[in-house]
Amino acid sequence: MNLKYKFHPHLTDWNNIESLIRENIDENLIIELNDDINISSRSKNFKKTLQTHTKSVVFISRSLKIEELVIVPTKQEAIDVIQIEEIERLLD
Repeated sequence: MNLKYKFHPHLTDWNNIESLIRENIDENLIIELNDDINISSRSKNFKKTLQTHTKSVVFISRSLKIEELVIVPTKQEAIDVIQIEEIERLLD
């Protein structure tokens, strides 16, 4: 399987993250969050933005836990999640 994804390291602004997701709606995304990111600054439409995304969006953080997001501690684990989700999409 030829796995394609875009990696975006050390993002700190939820508005930029949301724009990135909207602009890459048909791309698998791996977004590395800085530990000092302000979780409360997410927009009310953020969950809707994620739901309209057609591919995988996986976040990397060793310390953050946000219920509605797929967050893993390493880039390799993010790649593994995307690979599993790609297989699931092929089976549907």
